[in-house]
Amino acid sequence: MTDPEWRKVRSLPGNAPDVEAGVVAYRCAIVHSKTITELEYLPDGLLVVDHSREGLILDLLDVEHKSLEEVDEIALHAHAHEVVQFEGRIILPGLIDTHAHAPQYAFTGTGMHLPLLEWYVEGEGGRAGSTTSTIFFPSKTHALSVIRIYVCQLFRLTTR
Repeated sequence: MTDPEWRKVRSLPGNAPDVEAGVVAYRCAIVHSKTITELEYLPDGLLVVDHSREGLILDLLDVEHKSLEEVDEIALHAHAHEVVQFEGRIILPGLIDTHAHAPQYAFTGTGMHLPLLEWYVEGEGGRAGSTTSTIFFPSKTHALSVIRIYVCQLFRLTTR
């Protein structure tokens, strides 16, 4: 299978010092968050990602008005082993709905024999506050315990 016309891959010299196999530099237009309320648009950006460390972003650089040789040198300095150029494409941040149903955590693994909607309405899910505005726990201590475990699990399972 060949790459589409808009995707061009250039391998960088493998004998360069500090080049790491999992590090790739992506070149294209990039939109990213500078702050929680401010976006920045780079018409020609270089996003350096370490795929051997769960997609860790190592650097984001503006390479507008840089020659091909200069971009390759920048990528090598960032330890990349290749540059992937996406001509006419844009990299955008992921827009992810991160809401969670903490009260239902206590019922994880229950009602596995029921379809989701049925579990929600008739099973433990409904008793956990899915269909009412009141959440029922035997005590405040139990509720805090469940929420504490839930939050710890969220932190443990997230990408960093």
